[in-house]
Amino acid sequence: MAAALDNISQGIILVDPEGNLPVANRRAMQLLDLSEDSLKTSASYPKLMRQLIERGEFAGASLEQADLRSAMRRGGTDPTVYERVRPNGTTLEVRTQVLPDASAVRTFTDITERKAFERELRAARDAAEAASQAKSEFLSTMSHEIRTPMNGVLGMSGLLLDTYLTPQQRQFATTLRDTADDMLRIINDILDFSKLEAGRLEFEEVLFAIAQVVSSVFDLLRVKAEAKGLTLDFAIAPYTPSHVTGDPGRLRQILLNLVDNGVKFTQRGGIAVEVSAEPPANGQVRLHFTVRDTGIGIPKPVQDTLFHHFAQADSSISRQYGGTGLGLAICRRLVEHMDGHIAVESEPGAGATFRFNVLLAIAAAPPSEETDQVPPPKPTSRQRLRVLLVEDNPTNRMVAVTRLEFMGQRVDAVASGQEAIDAIRNIPYDLILMDVMMPEMDGLTATRTIRGLPPPAGTTPIVAMTANVFREHEPACLAAGMDGFLGKPVTPGQLEAIIDRAIAGTLRPAPTEPEATFDPAVFQALIADVGEDIAQSILTAVFEEASGRVERIRMHLKTADMASVSREAEA
Repeated sequence: MAAALDNISQGIILVDPEGNLPVANRRAMQLLDLSEDSLKTSASYPKLMRQLIERGEFAGASLEQADLRSAMRRGGTDPTVYERVRPNGTTLEVRTQVLPDASAVRTFTDITERKAFERELRAARDAAEAASQAKSEFLSTMSHEIRTPMNGVLGMSGLLLDTYLTPQQRQFATTLRDTADDMLRIINDILDFSKLEAGRLEFEEVLFAIAQVVSSVFDLLRVKAEAKGLTLDFAIAPYTPSHVTGDPGRLRQILLNLVDNGVKFTQRGGIAVEVSAEPPANGQVRLHFTVRDTGIGIPKPVQDTLFHHFAQADSSISRQYGGTGLGLAICRRLVEHMDGHIAVESEPGAGATFRFNVLLAIAAAPPSEETDQVPPPKPTSRQRLRVLLVEDNPTNRMVAVTRLEFMGQRVDAVASGQEAIDAIRNIPYDLILMDVMMPEMDGLTATRTIRGLPPPAGTTPIVAMTANVFREHEPACLAAGMDGFLGKPVTPGQLEAIIDRAIAGTLRPAPTEPEATFDPAVFQALIADVGEDIAQSILTAVFEEASGRVERIRMHLKTADMASVSREAEA
């Protein structure tokens, strides 16, 4: 037994009920820098602890000794574990187990390397979180900075096409608009892929009709297909549910990408979409989509790489047809998020067939064709509103003003949040279109200030018109008191819809959420202990830490990592 104890990696000391040390192995003496002679002169644990205290081995060792005696008297089966950092820098894990006869076994384990590894892991985690945060901030900034000029390019080209032009001028303006549309599609692909990589792409759960989603895709691409002489057909197999619950926008995005690719790579023939379903189970149904085209086809060796990001069949594809090679990678991620799979079958010159499936919930009851609530009629001759446009970019300001005036609206334009406040105090407006990111005073601050004014100024409908298109920006706008959210580039149709809602009275000031509160007595007690400045810093740090953990819990829930969820929630 002595030989066995002397050749294990843990230090072991046995303390009998009287406090004597009948057993102390070689490793314990090494970890505590004890010699056999010193152990003989310290034949009891209290004497050994005094010896260690005198040489500064353990801070608080007297307290630890008292804890050991208390544990031995108390008995029990649960071990006690703590860590000690020795003067030489090594870290020991000390574990005490009380035995049935009131003696105790104390083990010492050198965990210095493990602690160093844990520190490296924490540093790596912190660095990864910082990088993720930096990436998110970069995406948010780039989204705004790119979309702001794109709004100007698309808006001005649209205005130009609404004027009298020679055939050659119209061709130039049309090319400009189409090129801008292609560039916007590329920007959207990059941002969508980056949000998918960061786990920040949101999915809805709403009731929708399958046929309507497919029809809307064809409506968007019909003109493009007809210009090439291509046909667009779709069929839904019998027994396929007419309505399901899920994210119609993401499903439309997948189909739009696949059908658009079919139109892009097909010169003769057409594109067909087929929808079928497996038998429902547990309130869910697996839908199968097939998108066939008669285009150029895809060689076998490159089919496996098509769904990787920035992948295309070869570099000439990008030169001839354009695109980032992200579209199919995004489709794969979206399909997988909906518990599905996507694949391709193709031969060069024989077209391509893309198949994907998604798992969605069956709608409990399809929406009725008739409803008791009749929406307000869309005005045939629009009422003239007085609109305040708040936009710091001169080009975007010119585009929006011109569009609104084309719609028969009376528009005043200002370039900052403070100017908007000054204007609304003096002039009664029917609608405010508010940019969010502006110098001096941003749109959120301006909105909160306006909401604090007495009626009618304080109840004027306010709609955000911003290049910040991330999903989390919309709740921030609504929480500030806004009534709607438009992401740039803003289309004429979107502007018309907002004007019509304002005329119909369906835009209402959003109630502001009350700020989080806590017991003032707690804060006062904290101030009494540490002072107001430190108390405020403590509370700020607590709220920031809690917010960060909530975000991490949401990310872990998406990946069903319940162990991490539990750990973050406990922390």
